[in-house]
Amino acid sequence: LISGSLVADDADLAFHMFEVSTIYAGMNRQLTQLEQRLKKIKAILKEPNRSAAEKAAAIAGTANLPL
Repeated sequence: LISGSLVADDADLAFHMFEVSTIYAGMNRQLTQLEQRLKKIKAILKEPNRSAAEKAAAIAGTANLPL
């Protein structure tokens, strides 16, 4: 009976570890996408030949990038 309980606990632990790793992978992917979006925004802000309105429109366009 005790060993059966340990097997169930191990299976439960393995399932929760899988859940955590899946959540972590999703968060890591979102962080990477946010970093890429931030790089694009920084590049837009540095463009000397764009007006403030053009920069604002270009930055607003980055909101459509997948997160």
